[in-house]
Amino acid sequence: MARKGEDFINQKFEELSDLRDISRCIKGITGIDCVEQDQFGLERIATLPMIRKTWIANKEFKIVLATVDSGHTVGEVELQQRKTFKVRGGSSIEQKKQSAMLQIDNMTGKSMEQS
Repeated sequence: MARKGEDFINQKFEELSDLRDISRCIKGITGIDCVEQDQFGLERIATLPMIRKTWIANKEFKIVLATVDSGHTVGEVELQQRKTFKVRGGSSIEQKKQSAMLQIDNMTGKSMEQS
C-alpha cells in the first residue's frame, strides 16, 4: 500500500497489486531497484501474531479491529473501491486518483456523521 494521506485520524492509502507498480513504489521510497523474486530487496524485520475481527457497516464500509499478542489494538474503518482511470483533456492519473480519494473521503465522513 502506498500512503496518500497525512494524519492519523484520516489516512489515505492506495493499494497496489501490479508487481511493476509495487517495485516502482519501493524504489521511490527506498532507492532499491529489485523484483518480486528478490523480495523487492526487502528483508523481514518482525513477525507479529495478530487477531483480526472484521465487520461490514452500511453494506460498504469495512470495520477492522486488529490486536497483536502484546495487547496493542488498532481499529480502522475503510472503504475500498476498485477504479480504472483514463486520461483525457489534460488531467493526469494522479489528479484523477486524488479526486476519487476525495469523493471516498466525503462518503466516509457522511457515514461517520450518521453513526
